Amino acid sequence: MRMIIKDTAQTFEKKIICEKSEKSSIIREEICKEIEGLKKDNFFFIFNGDKLDEKKTIEENGIKMNNIILLIKINVTVIFKDPDGKTKYELKIDFNKKFSELLKELNKQKPDLKKAKYDFLFNSKKLNSNLAIIENGINDNELIFINKHLPTSSKIKVRIQDTSQNINEIIECEKNDMSSVLRKKIIEKKPELKNINFYFIVNGNKLDEEKTIKENNIGNGNFILLIKNNESMLNNNFSNMIAIIIKSLEPQFELPFACKRSDRFSTILEKLYKQRPECRDQNKELTIENRVIDPYLTLEENDINDGNIIDYKIKEEEREEVEDPNEISVIFRNARFKYPLICNKKDIFKDLKNKFLIKKQYKNKNVCFIANGNVIDTMKSIEENNIKDSDNIFVIDY
Repeated sequence: MRMIIKDTAQTFEKKIICEKSEKSSIIREEICKEIEGLKKDNFFFIFNGDKLDEKKTIEENGIKMNNIILLIKINVTVIFKDPDGKTKYELKIDFNKKFSELLKELNKQKPDLKKAKYDFLFNSKKLNSNLAIIENGINDNELIFINKHLPTSSKIKVRIQDTSQNINEIIECEKNDMSSVLRKKIIEKKPELKNINFYFIVNGNKLDEEKTIKENNIGNGNFILLIKNNESMLNNNFSNMIAIIIKSLEPQFELPFACKRSDRFSTILEKLYKQRPECRDQNKELTIENRVIDPYLTLEENDINDGNIIDYKIKEEEREEVEDPNEISVIFRNARFKYPLICNKKDIFKDLKNKFLIKKQYKNKNVCFIANGNVIDTMKSIEENNIKDSDNIFVIDY
């Protein structure tokens, strides 16, 4: 019987002839004869997405004529290419080791890497130093490019709104600008503010305009509330203050509110009803991240934070949901995609594999799966494969 042996780096494709009654370990013997320098204890085989049981016969493993068997090396050679485009560094490492450990070995050969920031790119993607070599999708004889780290832009955009919704402006600034630049830029856009005393609230605190944008922990997309002094908000107790937005599609509006974390949410509702009397509708509710807000609890107890957007929408039909303790979420991923799926940990992994292939419309059926550094046994349950909630499952093509 003839079978085809390939490696993950696609450096070889060998045809092996064996008897179907022979132990599958014969494949290891034959491929080592074919590939010069290949060590018997430095690889394993994957067939039909599972690790090949070499104690079984070829027939017992279901191997048929011209089937493809994948060879995965345990100790792999990784090639780093220098920023000059000429120098290369070759390192050998166990594929279960973290990428950070490989970088330590590289630093021994190239100490100047410690003096500057570099990115390590594989298939045009930045590698994760906390993941294992195999989890990063790196196989034997793969090429990794060393690129000088390019600093990200220091420009950010923030949204400034007031409580009456007369002001709603996007302001662009630099992280190292003094925060007073926000006052200057909002006055340029709204000249009527020139003769009005006002201050800003961001991240639950009064903005210190003598500090830089960065020092005030203002990031891209932050929501900043403009408070006019005549509003006398919260007796100037800013440490407990946050800004939230209530958003509705019908009727359509987006209203900002300044409030204390210790306020009951019912006080926010009263403010809303004063501005929008039509909102006194028993068929609607306020939610945050699809979670219904309890008006009798404080904002803090409702887990409402600065800058949160609260949806005002039609009530969903009440239904009792029973949480399944066996239900978990996993993430299928490789260098090209992330694909989350919900499953039951008691299910056989083969069923989850088929669900992933169908839903993702994954064309390549020659794949194996790795979780926590181990090849997944598709005939065992998700729980038996030691896969837990939020675990990554790495998809390896061959």
